Amino acid sequence: MMRRTVFTAAATAALLALTLTGCSAAGEGAGPADTNQTATDAAGNAEAAEASAEPEAPAEPEAPGLNTPLTLGTFEYTVTGLEELGTTIGEEPLSTTAQGTYLKIDLSVTNVGNKSETFFDSYVTLVDVEGKQYDADSMAPIYLRSDASWVSGINPGNTMAGPVVFDVPAGTVAEFLMVKENMFASDGELIALK
Repeated sequence: MMRRTVFTAAATAALLALTLTGCSAAGEGAGPADTNQTATDAAGNAEAAEASAEPEAPAEPEAPGLNTPLTLGTFEYTVTGLEELGTTIGEEPLSTTAQGTYLKIDLSVTNVGNKSETFFDSYVTLVDVEGKQYDADSMAPIYLRSDASWVSGINPGNTMAGPVVFDVPAGTVAEFLMVKENMFASDGELIALK
C-alpha cells in the first residue's frame, strides 16, 4: 500500500510538473513574440507620425537680381548691369592695367534713412561661382571718367549711382554682389548678378 501511494504521488508530481512546464513554455513563446510585434508596430507608427508632423524646411529665399532693390539698414542697393572691361581701362595717358581683368558693376545706392550716411565701396564685395570674394578697386572708376565717388555722404532720399570695378582673375564668373550695411558688418545680403 505504501508503494502504491508513493507511486501515485510521484506520478502526480511528474504530471503536475509537465503541465506547469507546458503552460509556462506556451505563455513564454506567445508573450515575447506578441510583445515584439507590438513594439515593432508602435515604433513604426511613431516614426510615421513623427515624419508627418515634421514640417518641411523652408526654402532659402532667392536673392534679388538685376534692377531689383534690396534694402539693408539705411541703404537701398540696386544693381543695374554687369560688364567685363578687359585688362586695361581708361585712355593714355590716364589708364591702368589690371592684375587679371576688370569687371564693372553698375550700382545705385539710395539713402532710405533719416540722416546723412557715408557710403564706401568697401560695403560691397563680388562673389564668384566658387564662393571666392573680391574687394572693389577704389581707384578704377577714375579711369572710367565716372562722376561717382564711392566715398561720400548721401543725404536722406538721395541716390548715388555709378560703376564699381573689381580686378579679378581672367575667366572669373561673377555670381553675386554682397552688400553690407556698414564697414563693421561681417556678413551681408546677396544680389544675384544673372
